[in-house]
Amino acid sequence: MKCISWEESLNYIPLGEQEGVSFSDCKYYTFTPEENEWESVKYFTGTKRNRFNGLSAEGTHWVYVLENNAMPGLYKIGFTKDGVGPEKRAKQVSRSSGVPTPFTVKWAFKCFDGMALEQQVHKKLNHSRINNDREFFNEDFEVIKETIETLGQNFIKA
Repeated sequence: MKCISWEESLNYIPLGEQEGVSFSDCKYYTFTPEENEWESVKYFTGTKRNRFNGLSAEGTHWVYVLENNAMPGLYKIGFTKDGVGPEKRAKQVSRSSGVPTPFTVKWAFKCFDGMALEQQVHKKLNHSRINNDREFFNEDFEVIKETIETLGQNFIKA
């Protein structure tokens, strides 16, 4: 782990701002003097803020929220990429023999790294996940949307 200046630290995401990131993922730290003559230590991941700035295109990934009338109150949160948009993914998921009615897209968020964002969203909403082996959540839709939008800011151009 490397000590960096406060100015350098502004380029990195601090520990605690990303879901699914632990102390072992940190690459940098800073010392900040405190009034009591002690110093506080702040840890930073190796992930740069606004790392997608300067890219000429928009992301090609989506984190989506699907709903199904046969499962009121449950939402499927997943991701798709590279030409498979949320509507196409909803049709794919709906083809399963265990699905009584088709899924519809409730909302979707376009980004650069859908897999990483989806993982962070799942971890943040884990308390409302109904089965650890499935991507279904029993949570208020507005909470889901706000979680994706907030965490998603690290996966779009600023």
